[in-house]
Parts: sequence; structure tokens; C-alpha cells
Amino acid sequence: MPTVALFLVFLLAGFLNAAFAQNCALSGTPAWSKQLRNVIADCDNQFTSPNGKLLLRIDTEGEIRISEVASGNQLQIHSRAVEPPAMVSWSPSSDAFFINDGEGSGMSSTFRLFRVKESQVVEDGATERKSVALYRSRTRCDSASADPNVWGIGWSPDGGRFHLLVQATVNVPCGKPGSFISMTVKLADGSVLKQLSEAATKREFQALLPREVYSN
Repeated sequence: MPTVALFLVFLLAGFLNAAFAQNCALSGTPAWSKQLRNVIADCDNQFTSPNGKLLLRIDTEGEIRISEVASGNQLQIHSRAVEPPAMVSWSPSSDAFFINDGEGSGMSSTFRLFRVKESQVVEDGATERKSVALYRSRTRCDSASADPNVWGIGWSPDGGRFHLLVQATVNVPCGKPGSFISMTVKLADGSVLKQLSEAATKREFQALLPREVYSN
């Protein structure tokens, strides 16, 4: 099976298995790498920040809640619910996290970035929009084609940057079905620091992507 096709099968199978297994023991287990953790539908998913001070919960209804571990006080957040299957990743500096929202099917992914600002958490949708626009411009696809899927795949060790995989859909794709690029984005201002081709993505992010990406 060609690499791209196998990659797509892996993405779909992995997400659907997590979504419909109804096994809450899978909640919080590593997804593609230790930087990504599974969010399971109909489960009380809990993820403690690296500094141990904050608890991220995605409850049985997909609602996002953030609280202080020591006091139990909830931070203010206004955001729509997550539709698992999904994946979560905290920044190493504990000041942000992202969610790869599978939107209930696992056949797509919307990248959702959240910044922790004192007593509140703010969702920032600019990165998702920017990465989609850059991919479409780079690919020069027809305006009627579907927007690509956007996946967060990990963080730099200091948490100052995060990495994205931007992948064409299977149906009505922008460019060749399943083709992808990656981007590195600066957390502080959302600027795209670099864009990598499919081949360069495989070299740069080998530890963050599924092994199936490298199969022939």
C-alpha cells in the first residue's frame, strides 16, 4: 500500500478505534507520540499540566474545563465543546495547550489552540485559519476544494514553538489526496517560522509522526 494511503488508513483507524471502543482506560494514553494524548468520547478525560498546577478536563459531553489543582478553582473559559475522537497536548511551559478535534468522526481534524492567561483560558483560532490559507496558497488548488485537515503534532522543548501537520482531505482535496506539509509556529505571536515539504517533514519530525508514514 502506498505510504500516503497507508497513512490515511492509520489516521482513520486509530481515531475510530479510540472513539468507539468505549474503553475509558484509553483516555490519556499516548497517540502518535508521548506529546499527544487520546481523548475518548463519553469519558471524563483529564490531563494535568506539566508543572502540575492545572487540570484540563474534557467531560462526557465534550465540555472543556480548566481548574487549579491545589485549590480546585476553575479558570474562566468560553469555548464550544470538543467532538471526540480527539488528541490533546500541553505546552511544556504549561501556558498553552492544543486539541486536535476530530469533529465526531475522526475523518477530519481542526486544530484548536488555547492560551492560559492568569485566571482565564482563551481559544485562538487564528493559527488554524492561517495554516489553511498558507496550504491553499502553496498548493494553488481550486476554490471549490475542501480545506485541509490541521493536526498539532508537538512542541519545542521550551514550549515557545509548536508544530503542525497540514494534510489534504480524501474527498474533494486541495491538491493530491493525502498529501501534506508541516509548519512550525511561534506561540507568542502565531507567526509561521518555517514550512516543510512532505519529504522534509518526514526527516524533521520522525519522532512525532506514526511509523506508518515511513512505510513504502
